Amino acid sequence: LTEIKSFEDFHNILVKELCETFEFEKGVFCLYNPDENIIYAVPPGYGVKSVNDILYFRFKLDEKSAASHAISIKDIYWTNDAEKDPYIIKKYVEYFGAYKVVIIPFFYENKLVGLFYGTRGKDGKDFEEEIIPLKMISPSISILLYYLLEVEKRKKREDSIIELHKANLTLSREMDVDKILKLIVENVIKLLNADASSIMMYEKEKEGFYVKSYKGLSDEYALNQFIPYSKVEKVLNQIFEKERKAVITENLQETPFGNPELIKKEGLVSCLSALIFTEHILIGILNVYQKKFRRFTDDDILIIEAFGAQAGVALKNAKLYEKLLQTTESFIITLSEMEALKDFYTLSHSENVATLALKIGMAMGLSQNILDDIYRAGLLHDVGKIIVERELLQKKEKLSDEEMEELKRHVEYSKDIIERIPEFSSITEYIYYHHERYDGKGYPKGLKNDDIPLGARILAVADAIEAMLSERPYRKRMSVEEVKNELIKEKGKQFDPHIVDIALKILNH
Repeated sequence: LTEIKSFEDFHNILVKELCETFEFEKGVFCLYNPDENIIYAVPPGYGVKSVNDILYFRFKLDEKSAASHAISIKDIYWTNDAEKDPYIIKKYVEYFGAYKVVIIPFFYENKLVGLFYGTRGKDGKDFEEEIIPLKMISPSISILLYYLLEVEKRKKREDSIIELHKANLTLSREMDVDKILKLIVENVIKLLNADASSIMMYEKEKEGFYVKSYKGLSDEYALNQFIPYSKVEKVLNQIFEKERKAVITENLQETPFGNPELIKKEGLVSCLSALIFTEHILIGILNVYQKKFRRFTDDDILIIEAFGAQAGVALKNAKLYEKLLQTTESFIITLSEMEALKDFYTLSHSENVATLALKIGMAMGLSQNILDDIYRAGLLHDVGKIIVERELLQKKEKLSDEEMEELKRHVEYSKDIIERIPEFSSITEYIYYHHERYDGKGYPKGLKNDDIPLGARILAVADAIEAMLSERPYRKRMSVEEVKNELIKEKGKQFDPHIVDIALKILNH
């Protein structure tokens, strides 16, 4: 026993060795849950036909039973005639064929940590000489059992706290709802060492919950899952009475959260579900599944409740961010239209620059977040021109040095406007530096090469192409061939060579 490193090893070896050494026909090891004051058997047992037999073996200690009696006397209790014994629960006698029974309670410092049930049938030999050696070994088993359970609990808690913290950090940084749902199911499987997970979200129009993200489940199961709100409502009161937001279903055929036929086909056995709330409104259900029987612990419940709570916060933040983006987009359009009040060319020019910059970014394989920023920066890259005099913007003659310096200040004006809006912080430098040159001869800071932000280098090319292809007060529009020749001429000088190559491919199409 001293070589055993985990509770699972201990349980499997102990039950097998006790049954084979003392010739028990059947044996089960039971753990004690002090919160519910119940004894429950731990699979797989010895000589037990199925998991259902293990599930059946569960009872409260306030009931009159042989287990309760053994615990009260803190000693082994045994009988060779279970049918007539006053403490044996009779339904177990016939169900398990347990006509001769030995119950060994394991205590550590007067705390109950578990029990062992060993049984023989009617034809089995009577218990007598086995009782003394069983009493001799039970103290050492109790010590090892307590030690292994405590070590396992402590390690699991430490690992869970670390993983939960990592998961929370990841969720708090994500603002895309679909990505959040995917992260939730992936992380909860890892945290609880589960076989599968799904997250169901409430749809008001259909008055029920549908699976929105899942892992470890077949498409057939996930896409055909629907839970009417009325079913969930029935268990809400039960949950709130216990001040919990989780539901344990150890036999999924009895779950209120699924279709029994699909569950059986999928091979799912046990499930732990957490309800997800935002501001006291139920918005979703987070499920974890096991394909083998599992007794979910209090720690498991705390983990999924904590994760469900964090999921609720993350989803709420994502919805707020979505609304903020909608407001931001409206504001961008408003600013663009304000530019048009000074110079109508500026509005169409900004839209065209934004579209071309987006195409270049997509061809470069940039992430969606960066593409969104580049497009917004394209719309607002000349927003500072609303401060520049209209006459200067529309002047047909060549600008004087003073006028050119004033026009160049539009990037400073743009920066001043954009910096005042926190939601635009990621696009400020794209707008501010889009007139820098790759050779370092641009403005406002004379940056060169990769010191110029990538978004600004893309905007510089898109801005120049769009300007050359447009009719301006001081010159006619250029042909596509002329624009391509100009890009090649300025490749590595005014423009980033790699971005020019991509832009040329786009122009060729």
